[in-house]
Amino acid sequence: MENNMESFKPEKGQRTAEALATIFEKYKSKRVVVVGVPGSGKSTLLKHLPEALDMDKVLFPKLSEGEKNFALQRKFNLEKNKFEKIPYNEKDISDVEALTLSADVLQTLAEMHLEIEPGHPQFATLVLPSDVIVYLKIDDELLRERLLSRETQDDRPQQYEYVKKIEELLERSIQEAKDQGTRVEEFLMKKGLHDK
Repeated sequence: MENNMESFKPEKGQRTAEALATIFEKYKSKRVVVVGVPGSGKSTLLKHLPEALDMDKVLFPKLSEGEKNFALQRKFNLEKNKFEKIPYNEKDISDVEALTLSADVLQTLAEMHLEIEPGHPQFATLVLPSDVIVYLKIDDELLRERLLSRETQDDRPQQYEYVKKIEELLERSIQEAKDQGTRVEEFLMKKGLHDK
């Protein structure tokens, strides 16, 4: 009989999720938010953590259409008579004020409509009121690789720069929360570190 163990690979994200689960266990009586930029692996990790929640899936059903369109940076397409997401290659990545405004609006909407419960960590791209922040800090090499592998994007260099701007804003928010006494656990996401 052939030994298949050499060809066996753990499901993508499983080991990383197990490492995160140990952090969640440590803070099971606390309100935990897990934050990371697009490409940091939040969606993949959520598949392995049944107690965790995706902020977008909890928040967006509670929003009006106008709030959704603004928060998701959608624009109205007159030809199609509907709102569409603004592609990365049409976003002005130098306009930090517009990005900050969008993040602030989403932050306000999240604070109005969400409440994190102990035992149900919430995954987000922004800092929510909580007792503990787990920051999925992704290594630049891994971030570039993940963004390049996204099949639907044809404007990858700008996408990377845009995500780096989001990272700057996120890290500023994390520092502000830390300065106000919120516990921060940095969880390094680096190629080969958790899923060898």
